[in-house]
Amino acid sequence: MLTLQMIQLMDILWKQEGLDLRMTPYGCLSTGDRTGLIEVVLHSDTIANIQLNKSNMAATAAFNKDALLNWLKSKNPGEALDRAIEEFTLSCAGYCVATYVLGIGDRHSDNIMIRENGQLFHIDFGHFLGNFKTKFGINRERVPFILTYDFVHVIQQGKTNNSEKFERFRGYCERAYTILRRHGLLFLHLFALMRAAGLPELSCSKDIQYLKGDPGGSSPGDAGATPHSSRSPLEGAESTQRGGGEAGGGPPWQARPQCSPVLPQDSLALGKTEEEALKHFRVKFNEALRESWKTKVNWLAHNVSKDNRQ
Repeated sequence: MLTLQMIQLMDILWKQEGLDLRMTPYGCLSTGDRTGLIEVVLHSDTIANIQLNKSNMAATAAFNKDALLNWLKSKNPGEALDRAIEEFTLSCAGYCVATYVLGIGDRHSDNIMIRENGQLFHIDFGHFLGNFKTKFGINRERVPFILTYDFVHVIQQGKTNNSEKFERFRGYCERAYTILRRHGLLFLHLFALMRAAGLPELSCSKDIQYLKGDPGGSSPGDAGATPHSSRSPLEGAESTQRGGGEAGGGPPWQARPQCSPVLPQDSLALGKTEEEALKHFRVKFNEALRESWKTKVNWLAHNVSKDNRQ
């Protein structure tokens, strides 16, 4: 739910800058302990279902680069296809940036969906801030974010030489990332405040270092806001919670798991200039595309173990 709220905030910030990335921050309402309501996104399907229904074998479905484009063609005949591809391009850019900045894990093909109008969106945000799942000690999240060649195939309208469309997509990603950096301190403060909620993957200041990197570093003015104090918002929240514990015998959230063993990633690159941060993001962008075959291997294993064919 917290992740959905952060994605909704990102969508608001982007729209304020005139960038509508056609996000789908579906509604989620907590109604009690481990219970709640989730909005149903109509006329949508998972990537796993789309790939499996377009392939004869589950083992090869993840490598069928035409499956997504053909599915969109079947749902958007004629001129409607161009608009659907534009919706896909915009939303894919938004979720690439959002999932990278928030360090969202467990991105298998049943956790990414597409609406019939072309909008791509992610679901099931059980792991964030770089708390990625492992199997036999091996990190299952091997790329900064999900950008596979079948996504690129859709963005390029099925044409291998359509670099103009792809560069426009890259531009959307870079602009979206730059806008979030300008509001970097806002995200740090919000996550610091939410430490009191007792979330297993947001239990101490080290968890928030996924966004900020070096805990001793300061956020420069170009990162989006001029700091009013040399103290980090992470330090402020930590000292406030310690004070509450000493005064009142300890709040309920003190009995929480130890800090998650996550190394600082500096996803917002707040300690860098805007030019340096863009260079940092471009490296991650290229890595996501270059190493996307690892995502496909993960999806293959997922498809074989959970054949959702309808």
